[in-house]
Amino acid sequence: MRTLTELLKTNEKVFILLANDNLKQKFMQQAEDEGFVYRGKNPTESQAESVMIIHADYTLGTLVGMATHMHYHYCPKEMRIDYARYINGLDDYYYDVKEEG
Repeated sequence: MRTLTELLKTNEKVFILLANDNLKQKFMQQAEDEGFVYRGKNPTESQAESVMIIHADYTLGTLVGMATHMHYHYCPKEMRIDYARYINGLDDYYYDVKEEG
């Protein structure tokens, strides 16, 4: 299985698209298994948003504030990961913001 930490090899943070509740739960469990924390707690103690951010310091975040939203919309495509594609082993697991929806 691919790890979340692999995604941080080339970026300090990566945006993860979670298209449904099942993916949200799976992501939070994987993040916890890999040692990430969310708001100072284990990720599984909270609910994920549709887009989560993984940071190189092993913290999780969400799209809060104008600056974060701007960064999300204008960052390189390689920083936006479709979690379903990624965990299913597809080579092209990036997505454009326009694909959401």
